[in-house]
Order: sequence, then structure tokens, then C-alpha cells
Amino acid sequence: MNEEPTLKTTTEARQARRGRPVLAVLLASLAIVVCAFAVIGLFEPDPEPSAVSAENNSSVLSAPTGPVTN
Repeated sequence: MNEEPTLKTTTEARQARRGRPVLAVLLASLAIVVCAFAVIGLFEPDPEPSAVSAENNSSVLSAPTGPVTN
């Protein structure tokens, strides 16, 4: 019942080594995400500036312009 705690080195307690493999995985995944955003940004069609302004002003342009009758 009175077992003494097992002493372990930091590498054994961590159950892994830090270093280049972990850094390589992190850098590779970051590069993939950056490339994916670049591809999405390049191939997504940009709206025409005149179309965007026409969409914003569509409610103003569709308002009735005739005389107001009560």
C-alpha cells in the first residue's frame, strides 16, 4: 500500500520528444492553410464596383417618384 511514486524524466513524463518533427508538422499545416486562402482569394469572382453601388442604392432607386396624393 505504501508505494513510492515513480520518478520519471521529463521526456518519459511527456511521452514524446519535442523538436523538428513537431515544428515540421506545424509549418506544413500553416503553409497549407495560407495556400488554401490564396487560392480562394484568387478564384473567387470580385463583384463589379458599379454592381455593388447599384445594390446599395436599389432601395432609393425603387422609391416612387410620382406626386403624393392623399
